[in-house]
Amino acid sequence: MTARRIAPMALLEPRRLVADEGLAGALGIAGRALRDPAALRRVLRMRRVFCRHRAHLGAIALVARPAPTRP
Repeated sequence: MTARRIAPMALLEPRRLVADEGLAGALGIAGRALRDPAALRRVLRMRRVFCRHRAHLGAIALVARPAPTRP
């Protein structure tokens, strides 16, 4: 294994969204959610669940390299 990282779940936090998607991507996601009330409700409900259970949620990233192939 090359790297292993553990972090808090921040999937729907505005800062994390901009870091992951870039400003233009985050604004696009927000714009689509604002134009679709049902989607906005779903996103806000997910964010509330993430915040409520923050102590029990996390993000894990694993980076690995494939084994070298033999000729």
